[in-house]
Amino acid sequence: MSVSQTNNKTSVVPGTSNTYTITISNNGPGTISSFTLTDSIPAALLNPVFTPSSGTYNSSTG
Repeated sequence: MSVSQTNNKTSVVPGTSNTYTITISNNGPGTISSFTLTDSIPAALLNPVFTPSSGTYNSSTG
Protein backbone atom coordinates (compact mmCIF):
# COMPACT_ATOMS: atom_id res chain seq x y z
CA MET A 1 0.00 0.00 0.00
CA SER A 2 1.23 3.49 -0.80
CA VAL A 3 -0.17 6.95 -0.10
CA SER A 4 0.81 10.18 -1.83
CA GLN A 5 -0.50 13.73 -1.49
CA THR A 6 -0.06 16.40 -4.15
CA ASN A 7 -1.34 19.89 -4.80
CA ASN A 8 -1.21 22.16 -7.80
CA LYS A 9 0.38 25.26 -6.23
CA THR A 10 3.50 26.19 -4.27
CA SER A 11 1.61 28.93 -2.41
CA VAL A 12 -2.02 29.98 -2.00
CA VAL A 13 -3.32 33.55 -1.98
CA PRO A 14 -6.00 34.21 0.68
CA GLY A 15 -9.48 34.00 -0.84
CA THR A 16 -8.45 31.60 -3.61
CA SER A 17 -8.87 27.85 -3.80
CA ASN A 18 -6.36 25.02 -3.79
CA THR A 19 -6.83 21.33 -4.51
CA TYR A 20 -4.99 18.57 -2.68
CA THR A 21 -5.16 15.11 -4.18
CA ILE A 22 -4.53 12.09 -1.98
CA THR A 23 -3.89 8.88 -3.91
CA ILE A 24 -3.96 5.48 -2.23
CA SER A 25 -2.71 2.44 -4.13
CA ASN A 26 -2.53 -1.25 -3.32
CA ASN A 27 0.85 -2.32 -4.68
CA GLY A 28 0.80 -5.82 -3.22
CA PRO A 29 -0.69 -9.09 -4.28
CA GLY A 30 -3.20 -9.14 -1.38
CA THR A 31 -6.54 -7.40 -0.97
CA ILE A 32 -7.02 -4.53 1.48
CA SER A 33 -10.54 -4.73 2.88
CA SER A 34 -10.46 -1.70 5.17
CA PHE A 35 -8.17 1.13 6.21
CA THR A 36 -8.37 4.60 7.73
CA LEU A 37 -6.50 7.63 6.40
CA THR A 38 -6.24 10.68 8.64
CA ASP A 39 -5.00 14.00 7.26
CA SER A 40 -4.62 17.05 9.52
CA ILE A 41 -6.25 20.22 8.19
CA PRO A 42 -4.77 23.54 9.44
CA ALA A 43 -7.11 25.38 11.82
CA ALA A 44 -6.62 28.60 9.82
CA LEU A 45 -8.17 26.98 6.74
CA LEU A 46 -11.67 28.43 6.42
CA ASN A 47 -14.61 26.53 4.90
CA PRO A 48 -12.75 23.47 3.62
CA VAL A 49 -14.66 21.21 1.22
CA PHE A 50 -13.90 17.49 0.95
CA THR A 51 -14.98 15.35 -1.98
CA PRO A 52 -13.83 11.73 -1.96
CA SER A 53 -13.86 10.06 -5.37
CA SER A 54 -14.61 6.79 -3.61
CA GLY A 55 -15.01 5.67 -0.02
CA THR A 56 -16.40 8.01 2.61
CA TYR A 57 -15.44 11.14 4.53
CA ASN A 58 -16.36 11.62 8.19
CA SER A 59 -16.45 15.33 9.11
CA SER A 60 -16.45 14.52 12.84
CA THR A 61 -13.18 12.61 12.74
CA GLY A 62 -11.57 14.08 9.62
